[in-house]
Amino acid sequence: MFMVALYFVHIIAGIFWAGTALFLTGFLHPAVNSAGPAGGAVMNKLVTETRFSLAMSTGGGLTVLTGLVMSWLVSRGFSAAWFASTHGMLIGVGGAAGLLAAIVGFTSTKGANQRLGLLAGEIQAGGQPPSTAQQAVMEALKRKMRKSSVAGTLLILVAIICMALA
Repeated sequence: MFMVALYFVHIIAGIFWAGTALFLTGFLHPAVNSAGPAGGAVMNKLVTETRFSLAMSTGGGLTVLTGLVMSWLVSRGFSAAWFASTHGMLIGVGGAAGLLAAIVGFTSTKGANQRLGLLAGEIQAGGQPPSTAQQAVMEALKRKMRKSSVAGTLLILVAIICMALA
């Protein structure tokens, strides 16, 4: 029963995490980037006035944590022999991709999103267009967010494909 509960949490959290990452990378970030200052205001609201970051962190964290526990249980303590099997290799590669995606998300993507949202809030509160320096920082953060979002989303897709094949 414990394994069924882990599997259920892993799948539901993974669906949320992957679906949200795909939506952000494929739709929201491009729309925010093309909307200019209005897009920045949307990101500011999303990051500072909702539990979005907590939800993404929870989804990714639960997916990785339950995956690690299930791998440990099924492989009998991360047995090298189990990971040498085709099933074990696919789970291992998928798990590593998921773990890397979580690291990218928790560090680079989340940090850039938060800093961009806060900067947009400062600009909006000032009632003036962004200064040249603020504009340069915003563009650098957008580039970092775009790169890390794409990298994290691709890693999640690798994890999904490996898990499906396993």
